[in-house]
Amino acid sequence: MMAEPPPPPPHGRANDYAIAAFVLGFVSVPFYLYGIVSIVAVIVGIVGLRKPPHGSPTRGFAATGIALGALTFVMGLVSWGVGP
Repeated sequence: MMAEPPPPPPHGRANDYAIAAFVLGFVSVPFYLYGIVSIVAVIVGIVGLRKPPHGSPTRGFAATGIALGALTFVMGLVSWGVGP
């Protein structure tokens, strides 16, 4: 008798925090004067990077959310005259 083939590997489940950071990062671009959206994007992105195992397919979404959130936060500071 032949042995049963092993079950297929489970698909990488999408990380909700990484997706939320990605969306918040893009939402923060038009609303850069309201820094709270940028700050939340960075925080949620950091949680999204720490939550899944390394090599998750949504790791890039978390990194993009962090980058966009940080960029728009700096844009808001500069437009308010706080930065250099």
